[in-house]
Amino acid sequence: SHTVRRYVPPGKNITHLRLIIRELYTLHTDPVESDYGAAFFHLARMQKRQSFILLFSDLDPFLQAGMPLNYLRRMARQRPLLLIGIANPALPAWAQSTPRDKRQAMLVSMAQKELLHRKQELKRLEACGLQALEASEETLAAEALSEYLQVIERGVL
Repeated sequence: SHTVRRYVPPGKNITHLRLIIRELYTLHTDPVESDYGAAFFHLARMQKRQSFILLFSDLDPFLQAGMPLNYLRRMARQRPLLLIGIANPALPAWAQSTPRDKRQAMLVSMAQKELLHRKQELKRLEACGLQALEASEETLAAEALSEYLQVIERGVL
């Protein structure tokens, strides 16, 4: 949304996880562009302790060449931040398929181009000091946990 609808302060144990899930299920979507700046400003105001921020989101807005990344860079300087998105499983499948006609050849070509573009844009985010990755639905939690353990290993937290 363009405003912060819910904030669940940090906590631990299974009861807290249930609270987070309950809050997520009671949210309603708005047909407006997300305001990540407002969300990060709110988070910086509420969360004073050192923390690792995982932003599960569609990475497309962040991969756009014109997307202003100032607030993300500022947040990443203050605390570890990882943008993590769900990869589209159809793209690799299309990119590796063998075309049988002109239409399928165009699909294969566009899928390969999109995969290359996404890889280049993820490198651009990394060059800006932002960590970002895409993972399949099956490996999303494992990838996030792996990044978290690497942050701890580097002594950032």
